[in-house]
Amino acid sequence: MQSRFIFSLITRTEIVIYAVLAAAALLGTGCGREKEAVFVPAIRSDSGETGPSGRPPESADPAENAERAEADAEPRLICVFVCGAVNREGVYELPEGARVIDAVNAAGGYSGDADTNYVNQAQYVTDTERVEIPTREEADALREAGNAAGGSGSISGLQGSGSASQGRQAPSSGAVNINTAGIDELMTLPGIGENKAAKIIEYREDHGRFGATEEIMNVSGIGSSVYDRMKDHITVE
Repeated sequence: MQSRFIFSLITRTEIVIYAVLAAAALLGTGCGREKEAVFVPAIRSDSGETGPSGRPPESADPAENAERAEADAEPRLICVFVCGAVNREGVYELPEGARVIDAVNAAGGYSGDADTNYVNQAQYVTDTERVEIPTREEADALREAGNAAGGSGSISGLQGSGSASQGRQAPSSGAVNINTAGIDELMTLPGIGENKAAKIIEYREDHGRFGATEEIMNVSGIGSSVYDRMKDHITVE
């Protein structure tokens, strides 16, 4: 009798345990339905932080946001006038931070008679700047003038509103009369070396006196850029 009571008690206890385990298993599986995990990819910012949409979060600092927007913007363009011994003189748009060599390339590169070593090709250019590349003859004359004046005989290659030969001194005696000046005096003019001075005299002998200073551009090798540099230093009187 006592044994039958103990067996009955054990049986009921097992039933209760099994019922509790079954209920726990049912709750743990969500009533038998499995939930799928959702994976949302996120783009990580440089700082390692991401916003809810996967993009770097906006900074609380307005200056930092403005700086970030400026970095994403297009580079600012500047205008530079390129002239002298290049293939295509003109005004060109360049990105801010461009250098002299970029300006020369925009103008079609150096012409065949250009002195490519006279200017500093690595120098930065700025908006409204004038980049003038001298010919080898002009560069030699400029070096001679620089050495005679005790200078280095070379330049950086840029002038704000002037030209690459502004470092040369104007004749101390006043304007040079291109109708009477000899080779030595003509060579004191900006951009005029021995070869061009000889051509001026030859032209004068073949065609007579110059009627106006502008007529010197009829001489071979003297174009508008050379004339612009010398016009304030010459006369036909």
